[in-house]
Amino acid sequence: MEVIDLQQCGVPAVCAQEPQGVSKKYTFIPTTRIVDDLQSLGWFPVRILGNMKPTALAARHVVRLRREDDMLTKVNDVAPELVVLNSHDGLSSFRLQAGLFKLACSNGLVVAQAIFASIAIRHLRYTYESVSHAVQNYAVRIPEILEHVDHLKSVNFSDDRKIRFAEEVIRLRFPDGTAYGQRIDIEQALRPMRTEDSENNLWTTFNILQEKVMQGLLRTEGQKKIRKIHSPQRDIELNQAMFSLALEHAAHG
Repeated sequence: MEVIDLQQCGVPAVCAQEPQGVSKKYTFIPTTRIVDDLQSLGWFPVRILGNMKPTALAARHVVRLRREDDMLTKVNDVAPELVVLNSHDGLSSFRLQAGLFKLACSNGLVVAQAIFASIAIRHLRYTYESVSHAVQNYAVRIPEILEHVDHLKSVNFSDDRKIRFAEEVIRLRFPDGTAYGQRIDIEQALRPMRTEDSENNLWTTFNILQEKVMQGLLRTEGQKKIRKIHSPQRDIELNQAMFSLALEHAAHG
């Protein structure tokens, strides 16, 4: 995957160079500065999620970054990513979170808090050293995170367990299991979209469901299409909740 040019990404808040509607005491840290600092540490932007309206200069947005070597590797089916969540509304800190990129289906995952808790850095206390420390903290944990992925791959899943897991995943987004007054089609939700997703293990099942839930690929039993997740905050929350659920199932073998 190629490195993204922030100036061409189409998300205004990413390139904002001054705060919008906040107190003069607010310390503004442009996302471009954060990304520049991370690039100097070997991490490069590959995906951006956020409001594309020209007026959305303070909205929350997500930048996903990957190490240069991991952009090229095809050895494993995942590559580690740094997930940056930032906004310019004066209400939240800049956050660094652990992510994974699934190469086969281009899925962007966010690791559960139980494995790697997000690192919050207040704009007021932002320094290059604080970001460098956070990145080093993440880098040393990457082997441990990948071990969790290997464990999820080792857990075999029967059809009954797949259905139960899918129902629980669906309820994370739709608490009553319905949308537009119709039940979500669980069989369609579990149906692989590519041959490499045909393995009967927890990791594969999790990724099939994660892609469909996040990318708007679910259908109701009446074949109504479910909307894609567009909110950066909701994207991260759902991703982490699904990853946590997968870990719970893995703990039970």
